[in-house]
Amino acid sequence: MTMKDAYVLVIGIANYQHMNKLPLTVLNDAKDIRDLLVDPKHCGYPSGNVHLLLGEEATKKAILSALAALGRRSGTGSTIFIYISSHGGRIETGASAGTYLLPVDAVYTSTQVAKRAFPQIS
Repeated sequence: MTMKDAYVLVIGIANYQHMNKLPLTVLNDAKDIRDLLVDPKHCGYPSGNVHLLLGEEATKKAILSALAALGRRSGTGSTIFIYISSHGGRIETGASAGTYLLPVDAVYTSTQVAKRAFPQIS
C-alpha cells in the first residue's frame, strides 16, 4: 500500500440544527486531524484523498455520499481512515433501541433517530 491508495473522511460537528451545541473546539480538532494527515512530515496523505465535512456540511445525506465516494475510490488494498467528532446518542428501548452517531441534521427522538442518524455497526 502506498499513501496514494489511502483515503480519509474527517467529520466535525459543533452546531447542530436540532440539538445542543458542542464546543467549537470540535471543529478545530477535525481541521487539526486533517492537517496532520496531509502533512508530509507526519502522515503524508495526498490532500485530494482527504475529505473534510464540517458543521452544516455534515448532513446525513452528505456523509452517506462521502462514504459512497470512499467505496468507489478504494480497492481491496486500500486503507480508509474515518475520524468523527460529534454527538453520539443512545435510545434505550423500543424499535430504535441502540447507539447512534448523530449528523448535523439529526433529530434525537426515539421515532426520528433511526431515520436521521447512523446506528452503531457491530
